[in-house]
Amino acid sequence: MEGILITLIPLGVPLVVAAIKRLLTQVPSKWIPILTGLGGAVIGLANAVASTNFSLEGWTQDTLSGAIVALAGVGIHQIYKQRVKGE
Repeated sequence: MEGILITLIPLGVPLVVAAIKRLLTQVPSKWIPILTGLGGAVIGLANAVASTNFSLEGWTQDTLSGAIVALAGVGIHQIYKQRVKGE
């Protein structure tokens, strides 16, 4: 996976999910990590399709990497939230 995507996924995907949550207030908070993981997986898959790596192994690796990096962004947010806000 490209270095720039590894940087952008944990920053961008949670922002997009937060925007979706603000627009669609009926989305329960328990779905946020799932939506974030799926968003990262979609970006990782798009990266695999756009690259010259046409193997199933490359697609799988990029998709899983995207999901893991996006979920890491959720984890970082939770650490910050619990430390700063004292939850």
